[in-house]
Amino acid sequence: MATIPKKPPLISLPLAIWGDGYSSFLPQWWEGVRSLETKPDEIIIVTDDKNFSAVAASVPDWGDVRLVKENLSSYAEYWNKAISLCGGKWIALCNVDDYFLPRGLNSIPEAEKRGKNLVCDAIRTKGSDHVQQTIWNPQEFDHSFDLGGANPMTKALWQASGGFPEGIRFADWGLALGMRKTGLVEAYVTSEIRIVYDRGYDRLTMSGATLGADERAEGREQIRQLAKSMR
Repeated sequence: MATIPKKPPLISLPLAIWGDGYSSFLPQWWEGVRSLETKPDEIIIVTDDKNFSAVAASVPDWGDVRLVKENLSSYAEYWNKAISLCGGKWIALCNVDDYFLPRGLNSIPEAEKRGKNLVCDAIRTKGSDHVQQTIWNPQEFDHSFDLGGANPMTKALWQASGGFPEGIRFADWGLALGMRKTGLVEAYVTSEIRIVYDRGYDRLTMSGATLGADERAEGREQIRQLAKSMR
C-alpha cells in the first residue's frame, strides 16, 4: 500500500545551554515555547556535562525534543552545533534566559509564503515596556547592529553566511556581517513581538548588553576587523 510522504519540518528551535546558572531559566523558557500559537516542528538542545541532568529533567512530555551533550568552548560553537542538527527549513533562536511570547513564531509561515529568508520582528526588554523593532540595515553593520540578536532565518541563509563566527565577542553581529556578504537576504518586516529579551535587568548575562567599556571596545574592534576582512 502506498504511503503519504511525511511533510518536511518547517520550524526548528535550537537551544544552547552551558556554564553556570542558566539551566535555572528552563521552566520560563519551556512555558514560553508551550504558549506559542505557531508550534515548532522540533526542538534541538545542546548542553554540557554540568547542565545535562537539569536540562534532561526539564524536558516536557510533549513535542519532538532532541537532547545532545557536548563540551564546547564558546557561544558560537554551541549555537552552531545546535543549528547544524536542526532539520527544519527555518530556525528560531531564543536564549534560555529569554522567552517567547505567544505570537512569537506567527511571522515565519507568512515570510515563507512570501519567499523571504529572514524575519525582522520586534523584541521587548525584560523589566520594561521598551520594544525594539529589529532592522535589516546592512550598510550600517560596520558600526551599529539593529537586528537585536539572531532573528528567525532559514537554515540555508545561516549556512551560506558561515554560521556564528568564532573567536569574537559579538558573534550575532558577526553572523549579520556574514549574511550581508552573501547578498542573499530577503527580509520580511513585521511589528510582531517575538521574545522578551534579558539585557541584564536583574543580573549579568552572556548577551554583552551589560559589558564594561573596555570589553565593549574590544568587541567593537573585533567587529571592525571582521567587517574589513569581508569587504
